[in-house]
Amino acid sequence: MALPDDTQDTGSAPVTARRPTTSSASSQRSSSGRALNVLDYGADRSGVADSTAAIQAAVDDAITSGSGTIVFPNREGWSKYRIDGTITVAGIYSKVVRFEFEDSLLLASENVGAPVFKIWSPYADTDTTAPPYLRRISLRDLRLQAHENWASSVQRRRLAFDLRIVQDIEMDNVWISGFRHGGIDMIDVWDGSFSNVQMLTCGWGDPTDVTDPTLYYALSLRTKFDNTNATHWNALHIEQSPLMLVVHGRSRHNHFVNSKFEQRAENTSALSAIQINGYENSFANIHFTQNHDTAAGGPAFFRSPPPIGAGEPNYPDLPKKYISVVGSSFSSPHGKAVRWFEGGQTKFLGCVFQHAKGDAWQSAFDLDNDVTLRDCEVTHAAGYSATMRLRGAGNRVENLRVFCAASGNSGATVSVDATATSNDVSGVRITGAPATLLGNHTGLAGSSLGSNRVKPSAWKGAVSANSGDPVVFDTDLLKLTGSTVGTITNFRHAYSGQALLVVSNASASTIVQHGALIKTKTGADVTLAPGATMQFVHDGGVWYQVT
Repeated sequence: MALPDDTQDTGSAPVTARRPTTSSASSQRSSSGRALNVLDYGADRSGVADSTAAIQAAVDDAITSGSGTIVFPNREGWSKYRIDGTITVAGIYSKVVRFEFEDSLLLASENVGAPVFKIWSPYADTDTTAPPYLRRISLRDLRLQAHENWASSVQRRRLAFDLRIVQDIEMDNVWISGFRHGGIDMIDVWDGSFSNVQMLTCGWGDPTDVTDPTLYYALSLRTKFDNTNATHWNALHIEQSPLMLVVHGRSRHNHFVNSKFEQRAENTSALSAIQINGYENSFANIHFTQNHDTAAGGPAFFRSPPPIGAGEPNYPDLPKKYISVVGSSFSSPHGKAVRWFEGGQTKFLGCVFQHAKGDAWQSAFDLDNDVTLRDCEVTHAAGYSATMRLRGAGNRVENLRVFCAASGNSGATVSVDATATSNDVSGVRITGAPATLLGNHTGLAGSSLGSNRVKPSAWKGAVSANSGDPVVFDTDLLKLTGSTVGTITNFRHAYSGQALLVVSNASASTIVQHGALIKTKTGADVTLAPGATMQFVHDGGVWYQVT
C-alpha cells in the first residue's frame, strides 16, 4: 500500500492549546547538572535544516559529564526541529539526563529503519548475559511527528523510540504521530513511568503491502536478557493504530491505568490488536475500541496466548500469567460486530463489552484455561448470540449479563468443547433471544457435560414430555407431562454433581429406564406413578437415584 507523500495532509487539524512553559524546567536543571541549550550547539528551530547533529552534540556533553538538562527553547510556541538521523542516548548506570522540549515539535524525515531516538546501554547488542542498565533518563513536553499536522495520515518507515536495557526512564506529556515501525519499542526496560503519552497512526497491520510487509505494534514491551518489568502507564492514548499493544515473552508487572486504546484503523492481519504474552500485567479503567467488524475467521481484539512452558529459566515455578482487566469498557460503533477475547489465564472483572460477535463458528469469548468473567456485561451485535466457548480447564463465568437482539440470532450462549474440563458457568442473566443456550464445537457427547458445570440460573424448574432424553443442564426441578405412559432413557447435558428432582405427570405413569446412563436403586426399570417424585444426582456421565 503506497503511503501519501509529505505534502499531503489527510487528517483534520488538531485541536490543541499551547501551555506556557512552567517552572519545572529550571528546577530540574539545577538538580540535573547544567542546562544545555540546543541552539548553542547549532540546532535550527525553524525546521529548515537538519538538527540531528546539533542535538546529538548536546546529548554527548550531558552523557560525558554524567548529567545535564537538554533544553529546546520554545517560549514563542513555534519551535520546530527537523530530525533526519537518530539521536542516541548511550551509557551505563545513572546519567540523569533530562530533555525539556517545552512543547517543541520534532519533525522526523524519512529514514527507513532508523529510530528517531535510541536510548540504550551500548552493550545491549554484544553481551550474552545481562549488561548494565542505563538509568535516569527523562523526556517532557514533546511533540514527535511525521507531519506538522498531528492528525495527518503520513507515516515514516521508522521507529520513534528504541529503548534497550534502560531503567528508571520517565516520559511526561509526549505526543508521537506517524511512525509505521512503531511509537515505542522497549527491550528489558525496568521501573519506567509514562504519563500522558499519546500515539497516533503508529504501527502497521496490513501484510499485503509488498513494499514493507512487516507488521508493527504501536507499543511493544519485549524481552532479551531478562524482561520488561514494572513499567507504569497512566493516561496512555493509542489511536488510529491497527496493532496497538504487544507484551512479549516474560515481560511482567506492567500496569496500564486510565487509558484509551482506540483501533480506528482496520487490522487486516492475523494478529490481535492487543496481545499480552507476559506475566502479571494489569489494566484498570481502560477504554478499548474497535471500529470495524471482525472478519470471518479473523483474530480476536484482545488475545492472551498460553504462557511459556515448563523450564522457563528465570521463573520456573510461575504457573500462570495472571493478566487482569478491571473496570474497563470494550466498545464498537453500532452496526459493527467484534470478537473480543481469545486466550487463557486472564481475569475480566466489572467490564462492559458492546456489539459482541459470535455465531455458529466463532464465539465472542474463546476461553482456553483459567479465564474469569465476573460481574461483566455483554451486548451482542444483531444477528449474533454465541457468547463464550469453553476449550480448556478452570474457566469461571459468574454474574454475567448478556443482551441479545429479539430474534434472528446465531450461535449458542455457551459452547463446550470435548477437551473442556472443570469449568463453571453460573449466574448468567440473558435478555433477548439467543439461538440456543448450550451448544458444542467439537462433538461433545450429548449425554454429559462431565466436570463442566453450566448452570446459568440460580434455580430453575422446567417442563418436558415424559419420554426420551430431555436436556436438563440448567434444571433443578423437572416436571413431566403426557397423557400416556412414557419412558425416560436419560437426562441429557448434565454436569457432575448436579441434583435433579423429577415429578411425574399427575395423569400418566412414567417408566425410568435402568441402564448405563441411569442407575436406579433397585437395579431395574422403575415405574413412576402419576404425581410421584424421584431424585437423582449426576456423576461421571451417570445418573444415580437418591430417593
